[in-house]
Amino acid sequence: MLTVFRILFGKNAKVGNRSAYKGSSLSFFKPYNHTKTVIGAFPLRQTNQSYMEGWENMQQKNKYIRIQEFLKQNKFPNYRMKQITNAIFPGRINNFNEITVLPKSLRDMLIEEFGESILNIVPLKAQQSTQVSKVLFGISGDEKIETVNMKYKAGWESFCISSQCGCNFGCKFCATGDIGLKRNLTSDEITDQILYFHLQGHSIDSISFMGMGEALANVQVFDALNVLTDPALFALS
Repeated sequence: MLTVFRILFGKNAKVGNRSAYKGSSLSFFKPYNHTKTVIGAFPLRQTNQSYMEGWENMQQKNKYIRIQEFLKQNKFPNYRMKQITNAIFPGRINNFNEITVLPKSLRDMLIEEFGESILNIVPLKAQQSTQVSKVLFGISGDEKIETVNMKYKAGWESFCISSQCGCNFGCKFCATGDIGLKRNLTSDEITDQILYFHLQGHSIDSISFMGMGEALANVQVFDALNVLTDPALFALS
């Protein structure tokens, strides 16, 4: 069964040493100074502005809801949404124009409304080692986020995804804290990190929110979890 495990911490993760990455040649975090207390490593730098941004992001709708509403507004039958989700998930199709089960007129309308690609983040650069790969994605506003794919000898794959661009918490053991918070990711930007690997043919066995950002500081994470666990979409548990 597919599983979203330990959403905030991830399996086998330990504060400071990030044991999930042990043995990788890739460097994602600063070495943790174990002489300092964990409590002292979390100087929260939250502002009223970022709280307001969180509230505004809460009003955003993910792409799957927007596509469904678009179909309803244009009086298309309900089964069209099922055809689209079947094409994306079992079919691993990334372009609306390639969903040939849809009439061309509808494909053209979807492209005009949502763009050619179903994926809304852009892979810019990838680094790989024996069991770990890291992908740098471009997002709107000319910002960048990272996602990590880990392959285990037991045969399953795990994904470490970002929830924010930068982070306000400033943890001493994490390089992301030096950036500061650029902005919260939208639900689509969170789930598209997993969608990218799904479209590339990867098995989505488990996910942890241990990439850039603090997951519970972004309200969009809750909508992303709804998308990831939706039986008609990613169908994680």
